[in-house]
Amino acid sequence: MRTIKTKLNFQKVLDKVLEIAELPESKRQEFVTTFYEYLYMRMVSEIREVDEEGADKVMEANTQGADAKKLKKVFEEISQNPKVKATVDEVTDEVIAKLVDDVAKFATEEQKQQILSAIQL
Repeated sequence: MRTIKTKLNFQKVLDKVLEIAELPESKRQEFVTTFYEYLYMRMVSEIREVDEEGADKVMEANTQGADAKKLKKVFEEISQNPKVKATVDEVTDEVIAKLVDDVAKFATEEQKQQILSAIQL
């Protein structure tokens, strides 16, 4: 499995991949929204397998309309559990890898190289 450079901000990775792929601005917001919904569902589902209470905290924060900063804080809190931390890292890497693979199907060789450089696989 590939390892994504973890110091990159997730949003920056997403933005960079979409920029390199030249996805039109008019389609980016819809794509980003769908992408985050998918990531959220995967996270909650996978976290639930190792820490049901942690998954409930994430869902509760989301239900209460938490912004990205609040959700990040909840994820940091539940990631104190090493099993949850490993799960969050694994899901994040898998989802980014899937994004890169999907975009690469339609990318030129130059774009593929730029994407790989941007995320340092």
